[in-house]
Amino acid sequence: MSSPHLEPRQLETLDKLVSIPSPSGQEQEILRFIEERLSGVGECRITKQRVDEERWNLIVQKGAQEGFTIMLYAHVDSVLRRSSWENDYRFDISADRQRARGVKVYDMGAGVMILMEIMQTVNVPDGIRVVSVFGVGEEAKSEGASELMKWEGMKHVDLILSPEIATLDREERDNPKDVVIARCGILKTWMHINVPGGHGYKKGVPNAIAAAIEIRNHLMEKFYIDKRRHALVGEEDFEEASMAALQGDGLEKATDAELCLRHFLVPGNSLAAALEWQMECARELARLQHWTRSRINFEMGQRNDRRSYEPFV
Repeated sequence: MSSPHLEPRQLETLDKLVSIPSPSGQEQEILRFIEERLSGVGECRITKQRVDEERWNLIVQKGAQEGFTIMLYAHVDSVLRRSSWENDYRFDISADRQRARGVKVYDMGAGVMILMEIMQTVNVPDGIRVVSVFGVGEEAKSEGASELMKWEGMKHVDLILSPEIATLDREERDNPKDVVIARCGILKTWMHINVPGGHGYKKGVPNAIAAAIEIRNHLMEKFYIDKRRHALVGEEDFEEASMAALQGDGLEKATDAELCLRHFLVPGNSLAAALEWQMECARELARLQHWTRSRINFEMGQRNDRRSYEPFV
């Protein structure tokens, strides 16, 4: 974040946001600070959407009662502070005034400050409504965002933006250069692999764990190839969550195995499309390796014990 472009008032707001500890589950104080600041803006209409008995999303509206509606979203919580972090909820500006640093400055105190600044200073044109949402629990299963989807006003929202200020001199993966315009979804899948007994001792015929590894490697390879040309695969992560032998006398003789996967989805993708892509990749490997002839079977589906959700657009 290039601090010379920030006004003293904005730096003071960011300093205050950083100084208030707000790990997931403990966001009450920072929500009160935001509400206190924005309640003094006469045009702002503030409501609270309960997430649980002690926490709420703060929904602040400005402009027309109805019309083209722009929603701005930022989460107020952070991960738990770690002893290895460089500072303890202190806001620092580098000597060359090119960087601001502090716990949750980038994830996402700067975004919260932007929303507060917009609601305090922007004159909303006629026929436009701006809704700023200060959400809770993003670091804990996106609790606030999930509850927000149930808000009655969501059906009137035309555009959602989640602004953040980019860092400097960081890896591209940790430093998005563009404004975030949606939240990625996630698909959590399971795959069960079954092989006849004794496969681990037959040349060219894998046991269950070996077959699971083959599927995982094939999916990873296909992902990195297809994401360059297949819009529904997207540019996000695809990774193994776990792999385990379920039956068999030792890994060499494993006849059953389970592979669990995580697939992060960009907007434009869907859970159904991503699951079908995974299944087709697995079927392709089975054809290439002649698994039917070797009596290697697999089935897969979306995990019921782990929450998947569509990308928010």
